[in-house]
Amino acid sequence: MQTVSKDKPFYFITSVTHQRLAVFRKDEFKKIMAEALDEARRSAEFLIFAYAIMHEHFHIITDSKLSV
Repeated sequence: MQTVSKDKPFYFITSVTHQRLAVFRKDEFKKIMAEALDEARRSAEFLIFAYAIMHEHFHIITDSKLSV
């Protein structure tokens, strides 16, 4: 289990589409977004603890690679 501390915080990120256009209304577009998040996670080597994709925005809870 991951521990949250000042040296290793978690981040809650929200991103909204331009003019709140409902681009994620169809499951095929949600799947593309989920695959893009997975690719970003693997290539940048960060963790994604949870994510939610809504019609016009998404949320991610992720870790940090903060080094002191």
